[in-house]
Amino acid sequence: MASFRSSPVLSLPGRLRCLRSAARFFLFLWLASTFPGAADEDFEELKSRWRERDKWTRKSAIEGLARLGTPEAWELVIEGLGDERGEVADTAQWVLGGLEDPQLVARLTRRSGLKSKDPWIRKRVTEVLGRLGRSEELRSLLGQLDDREVEVRSATLQALARIARADGLSSGDLDRVCRGVKKRSQADRDPHIRAQALGVWMGLVGEEGFDTLRRAVRAREPAVRAMAASLLVSVYGKATADAAAVALVDLVEDPSRAVRTRAIEAAARIGRPATVSLLVERLTQEPNPRLRWRIVQLLRGLSGTKHGRDPRPWRDWLKKLPVDWSGRSVPLLGIRAGPGDRSATFAGLPILSNRLTILIDLSGSIWQERADGKSKKEKVDERLREALHRLPEDARFNLIPFTGKPIPWKEQLVEARPRNVASALRFFEGLRESGSGNIWDAIQLALQDPETDTIILLSDGAPTGGRRHRLELIVPLLLLQNATRAVAFDLVLVDASRRLQGFWGKLARGSGGHLLSIEL
Repeated sequence: MASFRSSPVLSLPGRLRCLRSAARFFLFLWLASTFPGAADEDFEELKSRWRERDKWTRKSAIEGLARLGTPEAWELVIEGLGDERGEVADTAQWVLGGLEDPQLVARLTRRSGLKSKDPWIRKRVTEVLGRLGRSEELRSLLGQLDDREVEVRSATLQALARIARADGLSSGDLDRVCRGVKKRSQADRDPHIRAQALGVWMGLVGEEGFDTLRRAVRAREPAVRAMAASLLVSVYGKATADAAAVALVDLVEDPSRAVRTRAIEAAARIGRPATVSLLVERLTQEPNPRLRWRIVQLLRGLSGTKHGRDPRPWRDWLKKLPVDWSGRSVPLLGIRAGPGDRSATFAGLPILSNRLTILIDLSGSIWQERADGKSKKEKVDERLREALHRLPEDARFNLIPFTGKPIPWKEQLVEARPRNVASALRFFEGLRESGSGNIWDAIQLALQDPETDTIILLSDGAPTGGRRHRLELIVPLLLLQNATRAVAFDLVLVDASRRLQGFWGKLARGSGGHLLSIEL
C-alpha cells in the first residue's frame, strides 16, 4: 500500500506548491469568467453590496471581493463565513481556496476563525485550511481534533490528510499528525470519527498499520468495521487476492448491512477470481434487496454482461475466467431491472430497496403550471401514488418533503401497509408549503434513521435555503458522511441543467445509486 511516508511526491514540495498556485489561478479564471462584472467594481461599491440584506446580493458581493483580491476585500470575504445563509457563507468558503496572503491565512486560525464560538465558522475555516494545504497552520489544526463538535473533528481529519498529501511535512510534523489521528481512531466518542480517523491514519502509515487494521475488522462498532473493509483493498490489492478473499469472507456475512456493502465493494475493486467468487456466492444468501442489486451492479461492471440476480449465469461466467484474470469494475449509474425484478418505480426510477426514505423538493419550481393546466406538484402526487401502492407490505418507508426546512411524515421508517400508504398520500397531497429548497437539512434528517439503506431525492437539483448551498462542497461532504453508512442515493432531477446533473451524478455513482433526469 502506498503511504504518505514513502511517497516520492513528498520530496518535491516545491512542485506541489506550484500545483496549488495553479489551482488558485484557475479559481481566479473561474471567478473572472463566471462573474465578469466584478473586475469593473471598486472596493467601496462591493462593500456596500456586501452589507445588503438580500442574500443573493451578498453572495454576488463575496464573489466580486474575491475577484478583487485585495487584503481589505479578503477581510470581508472571511467575515462572510459567519453568515447564516448558505448562499453567502458557502460561497465565501469556496472562494477562500484562492487566498494567498500569509497574514490573512494566519487570521483564519484566530478568534474569528478556528477559535470562533460558532461551530459553523470553525468547520468552514478548517475545510478552507485543508484546501489551502499549508503546513504552517498544522499546529492550529491539530488542536481542532479535540473540538467538541463532531463535524469540526471530521473536517479536521480531512484537512490533515490533504495537507499531508499536498506539502512536504517534516518527519516531526508527520509524527505529530500520526499521533493525533491515531488517538482519534482509538478514543473518539463518535464511532464514525473513529472510523474516519482509521482511514486517514492508514493513509499516513501504510503497511505499518496492518496489525491495527486486522483488529479493526473485529471492532464492535459497525462504522469501524465498514471502514476497515474498505481499507483492505489497499493492503492486499490484486497480487494477494487469495489472502484478501480470506480476510473478506467473514465481512461479506457481517450482521451490519453497511459492513457487508463495503466488503463486497472491496472484493469487486480487487477484481480477481478469488474475490469475485465471494460476490457470486453472496447473491444466493444476501437478505437485503438493495445490496443484492449492488452485487449485480458490480458484477456487470466487472464482466460487461447483463445478467441479473440469478447466480447461475454468474457462476458459469466465473468458471470460464483464466486463473490470472484481473478485472476492473466500471462504475454504473443505475440498474436496468427486468420484469418482476422491482416492486415499484417512482417517476421512472426503479425502486430497488425495501428500506427507503423519499425526499421531495417543494421549492418554487414544483408549483409551476404545466401545459395541461396541472401543477408539477400534482404530477408528482400521481407518480408518488403509483409508487407507494406498488411497494410490498413488508417494505418500510418514510416521506420527507422539504422547503426551507424538512417536513417529515414520520420520525422513522414504517411498514408499507395499506393504511400507512393511504396516510402518507393524504399527508403529501395536502401539502401547500413552498419557498426555498433546503436539500442539505432534508438529507441530514434522512441519514439519522439507521434503517434507511436508500434515499430517493426528487428535486430540480439546485439547493436554496439552509446552511449549505454550493454543490462543490455538498457532494464531497455527503460522500464522506456516507463512507461508513453505505446508503445509496437515487436521484430524480427535474428539468436540471447538465452542470447540476454532473454534480449529483458524482453522488449517485459514489454511493452505488441511480441518476434519472426527467421533465415534468
